[in-house]
Amino acid sequence: MKSTLVIVALLAISCTHYGQAPIPSDYESSLDEWMQTRHQSLTNPTGWMRLSDMIWIENGVTSFLGGEVERRDSLVFHADTLLFNGPDSEIIASGTHRWRIVKRTGLVGIRIWNTENAEVDAFTGFPRYATDTTFVRNARFRANPAGTTLPIVNVLGKVEDLPSPGVLEFDLDGEVHTLHALKGETQMFVIFADETNRIDTYQAGRFMYIDYPIEGEDRTVIDFNKAYNPPCAFSEFTTCQLPPKQNVLTVSITAGEKRPK
Repeated sequence: MKSTLVIVALLAISCTHYGQAPIPSDYESSLDEWMQTRHQSLTNPTGWMRLSDMIWIENGVTSFLGGEVERRDSLVFHADTLLFNGPDSEIIASGTHRWRIVKRTGLVGIRIWNTENAEVDAFTGFPRYATDTTFVRNARFRANPAGTTLPIVNVLGKVEDLPSPGVLEFDLDGEVHTLHALKGETQMFVIFADETNRIDTYQAGRFMYIDYPIEGEDRTVIDFNKAYNPPCAFSEFTTCQLPPKQNVLTVSITAGEKRPK
């Protein structure tokens, strides 16, 4: 009798942490709204799809868009005014262009957008797998010790150790898998690769945001229908981060966005 109770308890724990997550009645409309928001963020005047250049600058004067900036080590000046001293600068308008100074893993550059782009104006969204609620999975969150970091490589080959709040465990087709999360302001950020990268999805992996568990709990939900292409899938002027080796899944996640055509 005692062993039976133990087995039942273990099954209850397993069902709590793993399996398909409950699907709310408004799931389809909620997912549509998420996709519309993503579309807007990509195509707005300073959206990823309107990037037109990235100019890495060294000390001295750099000319661009009919103007110039001067870098003095960690400082960048524009028209004799200090524009940049660490975080990304404000966005400045220059005709149909927008630009700002950015710092990425020790490099300082000018990121430029062009608000006039007929191809982006005609964009209606990336190819997607058909919505599949079996890819909405319960997940267990195992918190990392304070100060834990995860080395992340970007497309420039630069490595940055980023805070990692914990590891997500989920099951698919009877097997348990893990994803190491990065710290975000309101959600966890996950960069992952899977078997679909070989043919259908972007070769360098995809991105995803996942809710933190409610305080005092260790459960959350992973919705692979919201897996999306990183900016480097459609723009050469980005510094995308690549999946860490811990997040290379040996299964096919046939959900979310496919490789841009």
